[in-house]
Amino acid sequence: SLDNLNKAVIVVAAGNYSGTIGEYIASEKGYVYPASFTGFNNMISVGALDQNMQLASFSNKGADLAAPGVAILSTYKQTDDSGVVSLKVLKGTSMAAPFVSGAAALLASINSDLTANQIKNILLKGSSQKVSTASSTEKIFNINDGIDYYYENKTEILNSTPESSSSSDDTTSNESTGSNNNSTSDSSGSGGGGCNGFITGIFAAMIFIPLAKKLKR
Repeated sequence: SLDNLNKAVIVVAAGNYSGTIGEYIASEKGYVYPASFTGFNNMISVGALDQNMQLASFSNKGADLAAPGVAILSTYKQTDDSGVVSLKVLKGTSMAAPFVSGAAALLASINSDLTANQIKNILLKGSSQKVSTASSTEKIFNINDGIDYYYENKTEILNSTPESSSSSDDTTSNESTGSNNNSTSDSSGSGGGGCNGFITGIFAAMIFIPLAKKLKR
């Protein structure tokens, strides 16, 4: 499978359909992938938080983690009526996923011997604060807590065996007939695109710079 080598952390957006990953989404006539794939020891699905640290209305539920996904500076250009060029501010789970990707890279820089599964579990177990909706509970991504969790449990983590997430139901049905690109725009047309969300990781990384002092422990 994709995680047999246990080398790459796969971070995926949960999707912007206001549904639940792992469940059939009627508006899309199918499931959202790759977030609905389960059983991978190295894959993390990410939902979007709004400015109030609540799950955004457009975000699919049931993700492993939730990260900021509203009012995020993107790499899309826009030009106003006076000809001034600037970058658009967007929202979407594709805008949230790069924050977790950056955190995974930061943890790997702390200890290059960490496996993908160990990095995943550090992020999940280190993010204790939760946001709950009527049908699901997602952990709020917190890189500070994740790094602290690593140092406080270093011996246990390095001796751990692969531990998969059970945050979403196993879904292998081929019922899907619609497009399930999980970076599709939300109803307002301002969802983050996949490539744009990936590049947004550059901006996310800027947030992690003040945390570099923690790497010197």
